[in-house]
Amino acid sequence: MNEDRKPIVKQTSMASNQTPGIPPNPTPTQFQSQLWRVRSPHPTLYQPQPPSPSQASWSSVCEKGLTREVHGYVLRGGFFEECKALYREIVNTLEFRPNGVTVLSVLQACGQSNDLILGMAVHRFIVENSVEMEVLICNALIALYAKCGSLDYASELFEGMSDKDEVIYGSLIYGCMFHGFTDKAMELFRKLKHPGLSTWNSVISGLFHNKQYDRILDLVWEMQVCGFRPNAVTLSSILPTFLYFSNLKGGKEIHAYAFRNNYDHNIYVVTALIDTSAKLGFLHGAQRVFDQPKYPVTFTALLSACAHSGMVDEAQKIFDAMLNEYGIPPSVEHYACMVGVLSQAGKLSEATEFISKMPIEPSAKVWGALLHGASVCGDAELGKVICDHLFEIEPENTGNYIIMANLYSKSGRWKDADMIREKMRNVGLKKISGSSWIETSGGLQSFIAKDRSSERTEEIYILLEGLLGLMKEEGYTLHDKFDEESVYV
Repeated sequence: MNEDRKPIVKQTSMASNQTPGIPPNPTPTQFQSQLWRVRSPHPTLYQPQPPSPSQASWSSVCEKGLTREVHGYVLRGGFFEECKALYREIVNTLEFRPNGVTVLSVLQACGQSNDLILGMAVHRFIVENSVEMEVLICNALIALYAKCGSLDYASELFEGMSDKDEVIYGSLIYGCMFHGFTDKAMELFRKLKHPGLSTWNSVISGLFHNKQYDRILDLVWEMQVCGFRPNAVTLSSILPTFLYFSNLKGGKEIHAYAFRNNYDHNIYVVTALIDTSAKLGFLHGAQRVFDQPKYPVTFTALLSACAHSGMVDEAQKIFDAMLNEYGIPPSVEHYACMVGVLSQAGKLSEATEFISKMPIEPSAKVWGALLHGASVCGDAELGKVICDHLFEIEPENTGNYIIMANLYSKSGRWKDADMIREKMRNVGLKKISGSSWIETSGGLQSFIAKDRSSERTEEIYILLEGLLGLMKEEGYTLHDKFDEESVYV
């Protein structure tokens, strides 16, 4: 992390930006007018009543009312913009000094809404006005900086704390995992003497988010050795891992565990079970789980399974039934799944027409599903039209460039393929090496393309050469193929 960035230093006080024309000590009428102006229509307004005619007493009650109102926006859930607006009103137009409870609430609102700019301003206010840096405020600052990607600031605050509890560790671990610094997150995790189940789950989820699949199962095993039993959060993270190992047996074992421990009705576990079972070919098991109460994510999993199995008619029935029978409006995820179903079945015209009739804006997943279909069918012209959309929506997705370059190559359009690869290099992107896993008596072993890190590399390549020779004798041809389907499905 960047060691050169300096901690926040004192600057001109925000109180100097007071709105002209506002009296230093507002009257009760002025106070209520200002409070109503920034208040959301949804929460109940706290309206303080002065205990005595004195202005000092009224100011004290008003200050408590404002603190309670700011905190209330966060507690009521979701009113982060209203919370921040009221804070700005307090700082810029009123004479009340926000206390620890106020700044804590605003920092939490900034974290939830990824508002790093205001969060830094609040941090500066804390420093300039000597607001006591209690543990909760420190944790809120670390969580804010970590979530917004300012990991250097978060680490500096973290290192400066003498007493670090699991919550503070968890905030920084989450930020590191969220932004792809898995090794740093694991280093922090290993420093915890007795991590709780929530922290174990956070690390497992973070590893899955970063596609570190080969480390997940070992960590789950270690978690159980430490005396923790997987809960619904754990199961929903580890179930999709079995897809990448093509391990149906492991998926069935987790299903049995979920059933024995009454997790088989949890929506996240149910969705993961359907998705894993269907994609591993266990359609009967997926259908049995699906026959439970329906949720939007359940339909996503089932439609995705239909795409993998080529069940176009069945997928159409399920999609139509969402609104007609279950009253669930299809989301963009469901539309993407249907495009995938049609595209993988070679029905590109129907898929294109389906997109044109969508009542919502097509997402990258929708266009990506159609691109995969165009690639399978070798339709370079359609692929170009699709990529024009994708290069605007997600210009840093390596998969789009590789799929389009391969599509041009298959069509014999070598110059166009080279132009796409050159464009990819100009953007600063590189192709990610392919990887695979194999389960042996010594556990799971992972490999990447052209890997020579194993102590038995020579033996492995001699065996591979022998297998390739047998394949050629049987008439098989070899292709350097990019796994296009995994990009969007």
